[in-house]
Amino acid sequence: MKQLKNVLELIKLGEKLKMELRHSWLSNGRRESVAEHTWRLALMAMAIEPYLPNQVNSEKLLKMIIIHDLVEAYAKDIPAFETMNNNEAKALKHKNDRSY
Repeated sequence: MKQLKNVLELIKLGEKLKMELRHSWLSNGRRESVAEHTWRLALMAMAIEPYLPNQVNSEKLLKMIIIHDLVEAYAKDIPAFETMNNNEAKALKHKNDRSY
């Protein structure tokens, strides 16, 4: 029963990604959610996989894509370009990512 509760908590966490907006915009000018970003990245990976010079483990790749931004449900999306030359922003991003 505990495992099923953990699965339900993971699904609830995933829903938060629908509400968390990223620092990027869609072609129509609307801000993209983290969930939309994840979906498009998974689609892109599936579409380009046959053209990659080396074979990849598709299942592992898709699993990594699906979970790679889960922390942003709590830590928020802090763009890398905002942290490149800003040690304070970089430290905050690192702290947020490690807290969850």
